[in-house]
Amino acid sequence: MFVVYGFTELMMGYRDKRSPEAVEEALRRLRAVPRCGPSVVTFTVLVEAYAMVGRMEEAWQVVERRMPAARKLPNKHTWNALLGGYADMEDREAAKAGVTLMRERMKAAGFEPPELLYSTLVAACGPDKGEVDAVLQEMREKGLQITVWVQYARAR
Repeated sequence: MFVVYGFTELMMGYRDKRSPEAVEEALRRLRAVPRCGPSVVTFTVLVEAYAMVGRMEEAWQVVERRMPAARKLPNKHTWNALLGGYADMEDREAAKAGVTLMRERMKAAGFEPPELLYSTLVAACGPDKGEVDAVLQEMREKGLQITVWVQYARAR
């Protein structure tokens, strides 16, 4: 247990330095330790590392291929890591497509998308008032609050 914790801390340091390759190397070394393996937390750190540098395709590969292969399921922190990557994207169309895909996959996995996902989606819709209104209507139907973050995203 302490070994995994130490590797996770190391991976978080590499993540913060925006080095997904170093996070991958630490994960590879963790797997070499007898009776140790990646956890949901270590995979989430790897997802964050890829998302922080805009490598969303690789972040998705961790969630969709590597986690299931290790019999790990994404949790709300894993989804938030992906969401953070989309929130930081400058290409609004790519961000909107990514967040829409993420919303569908979260629902399929049994997670209710958080309000933060909707604010990111509103920001990605940009000046398209019709799309923004559709997202806000969906939030109302789900009983979600239109928070200050959603209002800020709407104003962008």
